[in-house]
Amino acid sequence: MSALVRRGRTGEGCELDAAIVDGTGSLMQLIWSLRADGRWRDRRAANLLDGGTPYYRTYRCADGGWMAVGALEPAFYRTMLEGLGLTGPDVPDRGDPARWPALESLLERTFASRPRHHWESVFEGTDACVTPVLTMAEAPAHPHMAARAVLRNDPVGVLAAAAPREAGAEPSYLPASTRLSADEALHRWRGPAAPRDRPGT
Repeated sequence: MSALVRRGRTGEGCELDAAIVDGTGSLMQLIWSLRADGRWRDRRAANLLDGGTPYYRTYRCADGGWMAVGALEPAFYRTMLEGLGLTGPDVPDRGDPARWPALESLLERTFASRPRHHWESVFEGTDACVTPVLTMAEAPAHPHMAARAVLRNDPVGVLAAAAPREAGAEPSYLPASTRLSADEALHRWRGPAAPRDRPGT
């Protein structure tokens, strides 16, 4: 889009440089900023978004299933505690990192007390930022995924809808991977051969 706007304004085209490594740098900017501010440590599971906080990680349920918790904002956190039945002065203060081990232990015991489907029903439709961790087999049938037709079961496996798509447009699905020889792949990539009988070809 930026190239089209530029062409419309200047009459000149441009080459777009879209290296994946540049995108990863942009995605990491939050982490770089937290690190520069002394709020990110180069240690696994010791930080805000890597399981270091008890309110942003996964918890095992009684049936072996898992629930993901991402209740960073206070409003989401309060809703999570209400759903878990953890209200009152005995809940460790989330604002005090020294109390995180106690809070983590409390959340572990609570989630482990019931099967995943129980917690799914408790948190469905709430703003708690608590969701089930789906298996690969479960993901296509999840109501949200099904409503948007994100994934489709196919005889060759699960197919993902192409994204992004125009609002209201029917989803189109990426073709299943096919085993091709290098020559076949190059032929498909090149497309039809250019006519050789035109001047300048």
